[in-house]
Formats: sequence, structure tokens, C-alpha cells
Amino acid sequence: MNFNAKILKNFQFENISKFLLDYIARGVAPTVSMVILLSGCFSKEYPYKYGIQEPTASFAPARIAVLGCKVWPESAKIAGIGELNVGPTILDQICKTFDVELLKSFKGQPFVKGKSPKSVMKILEKNNKKSLMEELFQEWDTPQDCEMCEDPIQYYTHHLSLKNAWTKYTNDMSVATDYSDALLLPIVVKAAENHVNERGLMRAKREARVLVLLIDAETSKLSWAGTRTSSASNSIFVNDIGDRKLLFPDWDIVYQRLFSNSLWMEFPGRQE
Repeated sequence: MNFNAKILKNFQFENISKFLLDYIARGVAPTVSMVILLSGCFSKEYPYKYGIQEPTASFAPARIAVLGCKVWPESAKIAGIGELNVGPTILDQICKTFDVELLKSFKGQPFVKGKSPKSVMKILEKNNKKSLMEELFQEWDTPQDCEMCEDPIQYYTHHLSLKNAWTKYTNDMSVATDYSDALLLPIVVKAAENHVNERGLMRAKREARVLVLLIDAETSKLSWAGTRTSSASNSIFVNDIGDRKLLFPDWDIVYQRLFSNSLWMEFPGRQE
């Protein structure tokens, strides 16, 4: 019996076994080529994107609690997290710059109302809930059986947001910050400096990647996500180095390229 590939595409992955069993029940044994064709047609894909997230596209938060920049926790090991080899001093510097640039990005935005990281901490102290900030990454663990959790967005959507304990945390943080309806979490996911030999051209390269998550505090679902990567390098041909030391570029160059308006593309209520 010949099979039409167009017909096979109409089947869902979970129906493959049933399809084969029904075929065998009709007294015809499936061929090896048929099984290979089926397995190829039904390999799963896990699409994701940055910007507005479905099905929360209509979510327009009125009171956003900005939690302040953090570094992606070591407890959540996934493939999409970059190298972090610069040490705590530089990471702290990146986060402080991130917090400043974040607030600048929302200055003069009439339809975006938020509480700054300093305001959030004051409110938490007033409500005797300062410990919540220390518990932020308590549920961020390494998934054991999550083949779609390679990127931070996939990790959050398919793993973290499904945990009842995490939803309870976002609910508690909402109440503790005077009933914020959304949490904005900026995270550094890569900060590295390396000397790289690229076919005889030696580079001293610094690179960083940042991530911003807008979380519905009631459901813990991801409403919006933004990310940006930037780098800067100094270079010289290997044969010309001699006794000279190839220095890294200043981190400020990386920051200038990193914190641009494109990081906030599609942010709910934000005007360009």
C-alpha cells in the first residue's frame, strides 16, 4: 500500500501508535520505511519567541513591581544560558547599570506604571516581607525531563510557570508589594571575557546578554519577554603581538550596545 505524505501530516504525534495498530489490525504489517517515515514526520518542535507571549497578549498590567536585576541562578542549568566568567564585581556592575537603564527606558511613558527596585524593597520592609526577595530563585531548579527547556523562555513556560509553588510565590509577592498585578524581572544570562584566536586574528572579547521577564503575578504566566546580546572586542594579528598584551575593551562599550530600545520591543503599553 502506498502512503501519501500529505495525509500523514494531518496526524498528531500522539496518534502514531494508534495509527500503526489500526493498520496491523487490517492484516497488513507496516514496513520499515513506513515506520521511519512516520517517525520523521512527527518529530516534535517547541517554538518560542520574545515579545508578547500567547495566550496573555491582552494582559495590560497597571501596577508593575520591578524586582531589580539578578544573575541567572546556578540552580537552573539549561543549555540556553551563556558563560558567566567575569566574577561578582563585574556582574554587580552590569546589574546596577541594567537597573538604571531600565528606569530610563520607562521615563515619560504615560501608560506604564511601575514601582522601582528601591520602592519595592521599601514596601517589602514596611510589610515585613523582605525575605521574599531572598526566596526569589528557590523554585528555579534544573529540569530533569523537559526536552523543550533549552532557552530561558522555554524553561519558564514549560517548567517553572507550571509549578504550584512558583505561582504561590508570585501571588505572595503581589500582595507584599501592595497588590502589584505584574512582576518585572531583569536577569543577566551571559557575561564573559575571553581571548579567542580566529584563524590567526587574536581577539580580546567581552560579551553580555540580558533577559527581561514580565510575569502575571496572579497566574505566574509569562506575559512578555525581551532579550539582547552585545559584544565588543580588540584585535590584532597573532604574528604582530610580540611582547604586547592584548587588552579587553571597556565594559561601557558593551553597555551602550546592550541597553537599547530594541530590548523593549512589544512591551505592553510602552510607546516608542
